[in-house]
Amino acid sequence: MKQRIWKTGAAALLFLVGIRIVWINSNVKAPVVKTYREQEEVSIRNNIFTDDSENMDGYMVKVIDTEILSYDAYLEKYHYKEDPGQPLVEPDDTMLPEMIYEISIDVRNRNETDDADSGIDFFNYKLIDTDFSLSVDRPLYAIANPDMEDGSLCVHLNPGTNQIFHLPFSFSPSSEDISITEQDIKNA
Repeated sequence: MKQRIWKTGAAALLFLVGIRIVWINSNVKAPVVKTYREQEEVSIRNNIFTDDSENMDGYMVKVIDTEILSYDAYLEKYHYKEDPGQPLVEPDDTMLPEMIYEISIDVRNRNETDDADSGIDFFNYKLIDTDFSLSVDRPLYAIANPDMEDGSLCVHLNPGTNQIFHLPFSFSPSSEDISITEQDIKNA
């Protein structure tokens, strides 16, 4: 008798949990996806990536240019001479960047007063398509943005100022693990 009561109670609980899951999933609001053109200045407003402690209100972002470069061409563009004894990435590393998709952006702080807690963290900026996601390549970012202390991805601008940043997303078309072609990047 006790076993039957436990089974009935467990089944009822499972049924109620199932109803709750269905209710939650049917009432989810899909995020609004907006597409902006190159050279169009976009206000970040109160949008966030991970938590409500982020404060990007008053910041504007505009894509200035995009470019796909080979690893060597990228290093040459920024006059970076790689030390053979300490390369950015070991030549046999599976994560060796063969190609770089660089997005140059103009970030502007339109605020009139300074808020030390405001700013942007490029760590959360991603290049995303249906079957891949690329993050900013930190060592290459440090090369392209030498004014950023220690290659910091966190940016705080004084009110009324702007700065251009270069966000490199590396990929390797010949990789057996994660093969992303140049055409995949262009299509994304």
